[in-house]
Amino acid sequence: MTQMEQKVIVADVKVGMYVSRLDRPWLETRYLFQGFYISDSSDINELQQHCEYVFIDPERGESARQPLQTVVHKPPSDKLVEVFKKATGHERYPVVTSVEEEIGACRESRRQALDVVTNVLDQLKAGHTIKLQSVRKAVSSMIASIVRNPDALFWLARLKDKDNYAYAHCVDACGLAVAFGRHLGFSKPELENLAVGTLLFDIGKLQLPDGLLTKPGRLTDEMFLAAAHSLADQVKDSDIDRGRVYPPLSAIREVSAKIAADVCKMAYDNGFTDRKEPDDILADVHEYMY
Repeated sequence: MTQMEQKVIVADVKVGMYVSRLDRPWLETRYLFQGFYISDSSDINELQQHCEYVFIDPERGESARQPLQTVVHKPPSDKLVEVFKKATGHERYPVVTSVEEEIGACRESRRQALDVVTNVLDQLKAGHTIKLQSVRKAVSSMIASIVRNPDALFWLARLKDKDNYAYAHCVDACGLAVAFGRHLGFSKPELENLAVGTLLFDIGKLQLPDGLLTKPGRLTDEMFLAAAHSLADQVKDSDIDRGRVYPPLSAIREVSAKIAADVCKMAYDNGFTDRKEPDDILADVHEYMY
């Protein structure tokens, strides 16, 4: 599959276009994400402050009438793409029930998973340890339902007024991950590990105050930018030489701690918190890490 880009001077950029590349590295600008839609004139004005030309994706947005250049890319071989290709059309688990037959069992398995995970995570918040056996038991009936027919789960996940459980999003994310693993042909033990991992991926939030979790506002652009710069600063020349644009996965714990510390420093400097700034923010972050 090929991808086409059009090179356009900023003066010709219009609302509705999708900017896929800039004429300079993204990290040299204030943009937080690599790729965005032009939604209004302020986006164009922002581009004019940073760039002389950009590349747009005509398949994701409006095309240019007279681009400076049209570039066609053929994506390089990707191991993940190969996994998808091998999985497509290979159904290890045939559908054996209809949605109507499965919906009752799916709804009940989801309710059971919600009850168990709510109890487990509340116990963890109270200072107790996680009993993984309980979590695995909670996801087993959900996995069985999804293996029989994942469409029942998709139907339930689309309901907007499902319930008031605090951890409903964890269970829904777990179900969707299992459905995707089913599509890729994962074995049942692999599906179980995938389910448990996805179900518990929000555990870190339990260390945060409820007021912060329910805060109606969003993180500021400055916070996202502080995180982006912190990550970029931790990329070494040796990483670049090996073709990596991020630090190695083996360093994820320290990299994550440094990013958190830098974001916290920015928050303290800008008065975003009433908490007294610790003498060593990085050490303070480590105290809250698992």
